[in-house]
Amino acid sequence: MDTKKVLHIVLNSFQHDSRVLREISALHELNMRQLVFCLYDKGLKRHETLPDHRIRRFRLYTKILPKMLAFQLIKYAECFLRMIWVGCRRKPHIVHAHDLHGLVIGWFIAFCSGAHLVYDSHEYWQDSAYTRKLPRWMQKILPAIEGFCARRCDAVIAVSDSIVDLMHERLRLPHRPTLLRNIPKLQQDRPELALRRRLNISQDTLVLLYQGALTRARGLFLLIEAFAELKPANTALVFLGNGADVDRLHETIAARQLQDSVFHLPAVPPEILFSYTADADIGVSPIQATNLSYEYSLPNKIFEFIHAGLAIFASDLTEISFLIHNYNIGQTFKRDDRQDLVFKLRLLLENPALIDIYKNNSRQAAHILNWDTEQEALLHLYKHLR
Repeated sequence: MDTKKVLHIVLNSFQHDSRVLREISALHELNMRQLVFCLYDKGLKRHETLPDHRIRRFRLYTKILPKMLAFQLIKYAECFLRMIWVGCRRKPHIVHAHDLHGLVIGWFIAFCSGAHLVYDSHEYWQDSAYTRKLPRWMQKILPAIEGFCARRCDAVIAVSDSIVDLMHERLRLPHRPTLLRNIPKLQQDRPELALRRRLNISQDTLVLLYQGALTRARGLFLLIEAFAELKPANTALVFLGNGADVDRLHETIAARQLQDSVFHLPAVPPEILFSYTADADIGVSPIQATNLSYEYSLPNKIFEFIHAGLAIFASDLTEISFLIHNYNIGQTFKRDDRQDLVFKLRLLLENPALIDIYKNNSRQAAHILNWDTEQEALLHLYKHLR
């Protein structure tokens, strides 16, 4: 089988990007030589060689500039020029551009080198938390840039059915994007559980777990207020992750005098995350629909909850709600509705038999919703590019 060179463009430091790592592992089965262009961060190696891919981290000289928009554009310009210069000389056969940031760089490299171009959109960029912070002129320009580049791609990938439909329509793509959800590999062995031991939580305590970015739009404070109102006995709420609102989270927990039942742990490496997730009973996802990207999101933590065998309690966002009810693995509440959240959470916590049913259904669903099955869409796409 001929060896093809694949260049991944990932505009982060590429430390814990589980989606990209799963894709690299899958493409390794096709005998692909894979190189990842990403960004340097303090303490990381600039060059790494791993069994199935190599990493080249770019140290930006403009990184010392402030985070104001004008300076951010200067940083992107440096990244753009340097990655294009090196990327074109590598002469890849396929450029796999991750997210809108990487798409523009990937398009130029593919154009100059004659490579195939794959656009892998990890969210809906035309209306996301990131784009809503930008000035109006950029909010108008970026969709046009995304559409121009995406229509010239050999393949486009999206993360949920709703986003597939949106991108196909609004970007005026000639073909429907390929659906590739953020689904983990099936765990063959149960790990040594770590969450309760680290927080000194007893085995007979019911544990609700939120994992992911700690930001207001994720509904964290709505959840804490509901928990403070219910004050459920023998129940703990754990937040696992990092984010901009960590300090405010601690202040809110203290203000509500919940230090004995609500806890926070910093994010843990992906390779041990499952040992924490599987030690909970209910996975919570109270994301607020502040943009279309959130509305149609299908985050990897939902699938991580499923693979850990948890019941799921989440806001009724379109894709998440369909998944939960389709597999009968939990309950949803009306987004941004504190009263409904309290009512539904009380019903769930008062029904341990129902929680056990949801947990068992999650374990069954994991045998359907796993990466071994999901990766076939990616492998099929790449075989057609060869």
